[in-house]
Amino acid sequence: MASTGQSQSLKRRDAPVTRGGDQLTLTPLGAGNEVGRSCVYMSFKGKTVLFDCGIHPAYSGMAALPYFDEIDPSTIDVLLITQILSRDISYDDVRLHEILDVRDQPVQGRICICFRIREHSPQKLDIQDKVDKIGKNLKNRSCDLLHRVNDTTFRGRVFMTHATKAIYKLLLADYVKVSKVSVEDMLFDEKDINHSMDKIETVDVNGIKFWCYTAGHVLGAAMFMVDIAGVRVLYTGDYSREEDRHLRAAEMPQFSPDICIIESTYGVQLHQPRHLREKRFTDVIHSTISQGGRVLIPAFALGRAQELLLILDEYWSNHPELHNIPIYYASPLAKRCMTVYQTYILSMNERIRNQFANSNPFKFKHISPLNSIDDFIDVGPSVVMASPSGLQSGLSRQLFDMWCSDKKNACVIPGYVVEGTLAKTIINEPKEVQLMNGLTAPLHMQVHYISFSAHADYAQTSTFLKELMPPNIILVHGEANEMGRLKQKLITEFADGNTKIITPKNCQSVEMYFNSEKMAKTIGKLAERTPDVGETVNGILVKKGFTYQIMAPEDLHVFSQLSTGNITQRITIPFSVKQESDRHISLHWTADPISDMVSDSVVALVLNISREVPKVIVEAEDLKSEEENGKKAEKKIYALLASLFGDVKLGENGKLVISVDGNVAELDKQSGDVESENEGLKERCSSA
Repeated sequence: MASTGQSQSLKRRDAPVTRGGDQLTLTPLGAGNEVGRSCVYMSFKGKTVLFDCGIHPAYSGMAALPYFDEIDPSTIDVLLITQILSRDISYDDVRLHEILDVRDQPVQGRICICFRIREHSPQKLDIQDKVDKIGKNLKNRSCDLLHRVNDTTFRGRVFMTHATKAIYKLLLADYVKVSKVSVEDMLFDEKDINHSMDKIETVDVNGIKFWCYTAGHVLGAAMFMVDIAGVRVLYTGDYSREEDRHLRAAEMPQFSPDICIIESTYGVQLHQPRHLREKRFTDVIHSTISQGGRVLIPAFALGRAQELLLILDEYWSNHPELHNIPIYYASPLAKRCMTVYQTYILSMNERIRNQFANSNPFKFKHISPLNSIDDFIDVGPSVVMASPSGLQSGLSRQLFDMWCSDKKNACVIPGYVVEGTLAKTIINEPKEVQLMNGLTAPLHMQVHYISFSAHADYAQTSTFLKELMPPNIILVHGEANEMGRLKQKLITEFADGNTKIITPKNCQSVEMYFNSEKMAKTIGKLAERTPDVGETVNGILVKKGFTYQIMAPEDLHVFSQLSTGNITQRITIPFSVKQESDRHISLHWTADPISDMVSDSVVALVLNISREVPKVIVEAEDLKSEEENGKKAEKKIYALLASLFGDVKLGENGKLVISVDGNVAELDKQSGDVESENEGLKERCSSA
């Protein structure tokens, strides 16, 4: 994994070039022209990454899942979780050493492997902001990962932050507790949860480098920058560049990526300034309870719940006349997760950290937990924050059914709502609604939509992209029409024509081509001196992942897990010059490329001498007299030439005649001069 000590400034990267480069493929398996079931598949240079994996909140059963049948789970190397059932999880300076890995076991989060999931209807498993619930009510990237990963071919590694891990078990345990499906239909049980917790570890992934940035959405959320062979891809997930009551804004990456995959939930919409939203929120509540009404706030268990509770507790503290009006938050899950918030105070913004120095900001003075509707005494005005946010089931739905027909009451919807949910329906103020018991009732209560959604609006998105300057922008997680408007407006912002903006639909692959730059860096002793121009650098070339390094052999054990060694080789070959005497030659040498070539040449020479010398003796009768006169040296010359050229005879003029493929050369034994019409043969004989 990459280190986070990079100091490179933001600089626009060149766009991918021709189709001659390596192909990078991006395929939305969810969130393509839709809000929900975020899941983006990326493949490059034999490495495969899956970003998030959510369930669509408006669908149930298999229809809610990403299109897993488009991929082979066994090919996935890394799954990156940006959050667990609470959209993005902003976290404090979490970097590579704080990233956790879940391997070969059931897991849950925005990255999931629920390749086979049955319909189920949990009641209380809320999700912050867009993310509503597991299964039928689960929204966005958050999803039900704990679907027996061991039952699939997936064997990759799943990463999450420490804050995400802290929330992880609470959410899963809550699902097991509140699920009302049969035992055989349960996706997982407590044993599975404990098994998966034991598997979480901090690890590295060879060949795939990645690091994180605070996403500014909910506790623990992360944006991931992935680097494969020098090509960088930023996946924002759900992010917010606006600091709220307790979370910091999303960080600006110090690197400009080649590709930015970015959410487009709010499209071209602009958020109202935060102080105005807070005033509208408290004004509606104050007005309603002053008239004896009740206020229902359907909220997410994580993220927005904590944000709104901080606002309400502060407002009540500043208004003594309200102290006799109770405020409840009816989410046992939110209560349990509050301990996580108290643990990760340092992950939050400066305001919360400073406040924590004197008192715990999450120990509310005017707010009480409400475990169930049986514990609720519905007498007089009150404010109840309950889950789920979409009003599909659970405590929020029960209270809505009880209060919806009284015009004194109000329902404040504080976050993004998805098509198909009751919360989305009542924003349009229908005359009547269907209750959980199947009956209909008039809708007289006031409905107020005051969004505290921690999603980036157009101003944040356009500013973020202008600073980042990626040559390729992939828009995901947005309703098709809103996403289309965002694309057109961004095209006008990047009018230079050098930026590609793409809005792929589900299962529509985007192909890009990148020429990987192969650069080898010298390290160790070889890097102590800058070589002169044209100077040859000798060393060992080491490849690790997609990087190359050249180092001296003695440095190999220092900069890698490799080491050098010597191999002594020995070969014995038969050698016979005279028929009546059988002998052999034994060669010994220390193995290296040059010595190996020399030994091969020696072996070839010996074998050829053994084969050719008798032929020379037989055919060149005149040589016997020379041998008898002690010209042994010349015999060796003839033998060598015969081994090299084959046909060697003594000519009538006393010169040696060498014939090769119809070409003839004459060699003067005394002067060594060579005559031949074939220049190639002449040069070879002269060299010999």
